[in-house]
Amino acid sequence: MKRALGFAFLAEALTALCMVTGFKLAFVLWGSAGFGEWMLARRLLSFVVPLATLGLEVAIPRYVAIARAGEGEFSAAEIMAAALRIGLATCAALLVLMFGFRDAIAAAAFGSSAYAPLLIPTGALVAVYALHVLVYAYLRGSSRAAGSSGLHVAVHGLVPLAVFALRPASVASALAEVALMTLGCSLAAAAYVVRRDRLALRAPAPHAARALFRYGRSRMAAALGLLLLATFPAAYTARTAGMEHAGVIALGLSLIGMAGSAATPIGVALLPAAAVHFARRGSSRLPTLSSARALAAAASALGTLLAFWFAPVVASTFVDAASGAEAALALRICALGAGPYFFFCCTRTLVDAQTVEAVNARVVLLALAWFLGALAVTRIALDLDPALAAVSSYVVACWALAGGIWRALSRAFAGAEPARAAGAAVHEARTA
Repeated sequence: MKRALGFAFLAEALTALCMVTGFKLAFVLWGSAGFGEWMLARRLLSFVVPLATLGLEVAIPRYVAIARAGEGEFSAAEIMAAALRIGLATCAALLVLMFGFRDAIAAAAFGSSAYAPLLIPTGALVAVYALHVLVYAYLRGSSRAAGSSGLHVAVHGLVPLAVFALRPASVASALAEVALMTLGCSLAAAAYVVRRDRLALRAPAPHAARALFRYGRSRMAAALGLLLLATFPAAYTARTAGMEHAGVIALGLSLIGMAGSAATPIGVALLPAAAVHFARRGSSRLPTLSSARALAAAASALGTLLAFWFAPVVASTFVDAASGAEAALALRICALGAGPYFFFCCTRTLVDAQTVEAVNARVVLLALAWFLGALAVTRIALDLDPALAAVSSYVVACWALAGGIWRALSRAFAGAEPARAAGAAVHEARTA
């Protein structure tokens, strides 16, 4: 697990560096308005891709790890064949919806139906990213830390920088070029995995597809609620305050998203190991998993302080001097949510490993309710500026996520203790 954690941390650090560089290049190439389009297109992708994958980004690592440990009822080939079928069906349905209702979706995501042409390359990227998620998830589940980390850096870090190096004339052309390059990377990785592991992707057994769908749909509900939280503040600001203000808010939300990405290495390393632990029920890893929660809480507090301190520096880097003070305030408010969101992203995989129930979905839906309530209070009772009201409400939701996942983990660990004790008793009886 230490090796996986090291590779994943390195991959996330490199990806974050590439992403920040990409933000700056987008601002230089297209100005404030184009920068806002790029950031909102990324928000839309973050919202739609989990719908296309239907929770498979979590289901595949869990079931593949259990299969490779000899504990599951499905083989890795059956799991991937079922995942491929589910992914193809959901991608086809989503693309039909995106292209059939372009004006309505553009108005919801970008604040105006005039941005409908952006949905064509964005839709292509949805399908390409879905393929990438399947390959990446399989590599995670099979404990190939170097391969999964390398693919992650290539797709989310290097490919956008390569596209910016070509100096695309518009956001639409940049999205199309990202789609083509990502498709090449994903197809190459998929061909390597199928050939090396000799995966016979025949028609899967119906029960394998049902198990993946049942597990994945609840994770999709959690991802949908989470990304609705991450998308709505910028879209709301675009409609009420304009694209330039929306770009600043989207930047702040992306920085919170980076806090979640910084937590990804921990989730990458913990999910397969925790899934095997909970499948065996007699593992001795429970104290380690409980300690991981405490360490995540400490790291979250430190991350909040650092994000709050450096928010003005980030604002001065990405916006002009005229709006620097307003941007710094918005980013400092966002910084207060970075730590709780980091904690949530660190530890939610432990719940995903422990149960097939929709625990995380309930936590996210509760946070969404907190967001809507806070938005109503800040806009109606306090009469805050729309942008500041949106990000303040999002921070409240981040704290609700952290509190909800802490309670869920407490219940999971409490339920695992009796099974652990029973497993230890059985082991002692066998060795006596």
